[in-house]
Amino acid sequence: GSVAAGGALAGAKFLFEGSETVGRVAEAAEKAPTEDFFPTACWIGKQDCSMLARRIDGRVVKFDGLVTNPRNKGTPCPKGQAQIMAIYDPHRVKTPLIRTNGKGEHGEWKEASWEDALALCASRLNEVRAEDPELVIWQKGRSKVEPIYDDAFVEAIRATKVGHGGYCSDAGYRAMEYTWGLHGVLHPDFKYTDYVLSWGWNLTNAGGNKTCFITWSQQLVEARESRGTKVVQIDPRLRPAGPFADAWLPVRPGTDLALALALCNVVIASGHLDRPYLQRYTNAAYLVRADGSVVRNGDVEMVWDNASGGPAPLASATDPALEGFFEVDGQAVRPAFQVFKDEVAEATPEWAGKICGVDPRAIQEIGQDFGERAQIGSTIVVDGVEVPHRPVSIMAYHMGQQELGFQTVRAMALLSMLVGAPGAAGGQTSDYDWKIHKNYAKFAHLKVEDPPYGPLVKDSKYFPINSGLPGIYATAINDPATFEVDPETLPRAAIVHMTNPVVAYASQPDVLEGFKKIPFTV
Repeated sequence: GSVAAGGALAGAKFLFEGSETVGRVAEAAEKAPTEDFFPTACWIGKQDCSMLARRIDGRVVKFDGLVTNPRNKGTPCPKGQAQIMAIYDPHRVKTPLIRTNGKGEHGEWKEASWEDALALCASRLNEVRAEDPELVIWQKGRSKVEPIYDDAFVEAIRATKVGHGGYCSDAGYRAMEYTWGLHGVLHPDFKYTDYVLSWGWNLTNAGGNKTCFITWSQQLVEARESRGTKVVQIDPRLRPAGPFADAWLPVRPGTDLALALALCNVVIASGHLDRPYLQRYTNAAYLVRADGSVVRNGDVEMVWDNASGGPAPLASATDPALEGFFEVDGQAVRPAFQVFKDEVAEATPEWAGKICGVDPRAIQEIGQDFGERAQIGSTIVVDGVEVPHRPVSIMAYHMGQQELGFQTVRAMALLSMLVGAPGAAGGQTSDYDWKIHKNYAKFAHLKVEDPPYGPLVKDSKYFPINSGLPGIYATAINDPATFEVDPETLPRAAIVHMTNPVVAYASQPDVLEGFKKIPFTV
C-alpha cells in the first residue's frame, strides 16, 4: 500500500507542480489509510484455527488464514470468514439485556450495565444455591477452554452440567467408550488408508473429532492423489461427495444398523478375519454362557485353549478358540466370537437389502472388498518401526444420531475389529490420543437406580447410558410423572452458554414449554 501510494503521489507532484493541488495531495497522503494484521483465533469451529484480522485504520475488513497453521494452511473456512458479520452487525447485542415481559412472549428488553446484570444474576442464583446448588442447570454448547467451562466453573457453582452433544455426536462417543474405551467417533487414518466407507457423512463439508471439514478435505484429496484411495459413499443422499466417491449406496434413512450387520456377515463368511488380533487384543475368545454371562475364575475371564483342551485365562492360553461349542462345569459355553457369528448369520445381504432398499449384490461386493483390501497379516514401516497395516476405514460422526444409533456405531466398530483395523496404520482411529476414557470402566458396571430420578433421568431404567440431553430435562420439567422424576429436583435456574436450546434441539415445543417453567434463565 505504501509503495503504491508513494508512486501515485510522485506522479501527482509531476503533473501538478506549482498548483494548489500539490498541497491537497500531500495532505491526503498524510491521511492515507493504515493497514495492519492482528492475530486472533476462530472459535466457531472445532479446531480453533489461527487467523489474522486484516484492519484498515483499526477497523477489521477481513479475516485471513495463517499460512503456518498446519490445519487450515492459510485458508479459513466460510464460517471463519463470516464471523466478521458479528463484529459490525447493527443489531448485535452491545450491553447486557434484562427481560421486562413474560417468558414465552415476544421479548421486550431493557439495557443494563454489567454491574447491574451481574448483581441480578448473583442474587437470583444465590437464592437457588442456598436451597440446593444442583437446582442450577449449566447448559453449555461446544466445549471451549474446557478447564474453565467444563471444570472450574461447574465446581465453583456446583451446578448440574449438561451439554449439547446429545443432538450432535454423543451416540457415537458413547458407543466407542462402551466398545473400545476411546472418546471419539470413527474416522480414518488418512495418511495410510486405501479404502474408506464414508458412512452418513458429508464427505467434503463436514467435521469429525476435533477437526473441521477443511482439514478432512485436505487429507481426503491428498489420499486420493497420492494413493488412489477408494471412497464408498453410504448415505441416502450423494451430496457433494459425487466427484470423490467411487461408489454410492443410497440406503434408506435409519437402516444403517442392518447394513453394518450384513457387512459383518459377509466379512465372516468370506474368511477375511484377523484371527491373531481377535484372539489377543479383543474379548472374542471369552467364553459365554447361554444366559450371556462371561465365564470367570474369580475376576479373570476364561477362554477355551485348543492346545490344552480346556478352559484357561487368556494370558496363559496358547491357542484361544474363537469358534466352537464347549462345556465348562456342566454348562454349555461358546466363545464370544461364536456368539457374534451366530447372531449375524441371518443378517445376509438379501435380508439387509430389503431393509435398506439397496441391491444385495452391492452389499456383498462392499463387504468382500472391505475384507480383501484390509490386507490382513501385512505390515508397514512407519517412522522406522514395523507396524500392522490394515488400510481400510470408516468415516462416521453425526450419523449415529438416530434411533438405535448407539448400537449402529458399535456394529461398525465390530466390522473394523473383524479385520484387525483398530489402531493399525491406515485403519480405524477414534480418539487421537488413544487414551481409555473413564466411561469404559463405568459402563462395564452399569447400575440402574430405582426411582424417583433427577431431571436428567440419568442411571434410570429409561436412560441408563445418558449424555444429559437438554430435551430430556425440558420434558421432565413438563411431565415429571412419566419418567418418575422427583419434582423437588427440577431446575430453578439455568445458565445457557454458546448454544440456543430453543432452535438447536429436537422437540422444540417441549423445550419451549420447559424453559418457560424455569424461574430464572441467563
